[in-house]
Amino acid sequence: MAGPHDAPTAAQLLAAVREFLEREVVAGATGRLKFHGLVAANLLGMVERELDLGARHAADHTGRLAELGFGTDGQLASAIRDGSLDDRY
Repeated sequence: MAGPHDAPTAAQLLAAVREFLEREVVAGATGRLKFHGLVAANLLGMVERELDLGARHAADHTGRLAELGFGTDGQLASAIRDGSLDDRY
């Protein structure tokens, strides 16, 4: 755990802004401002999850591609388009 005077992490900063939007802006807003506040809070939540899970998801995806015999999404897409995988099933 970081000390009381350490700089916050990117994830902590995102969480703080998201919580501010949810608790202060959205809670007291109506109409267009409430809608945009909710959209902004949801986007920050997505970025938080990407920071938390992105590297693991990318590694898992690379592993699944390798199991199929491909190094990139583009190679897999090309094989699907040209029918190279049709005989696998």
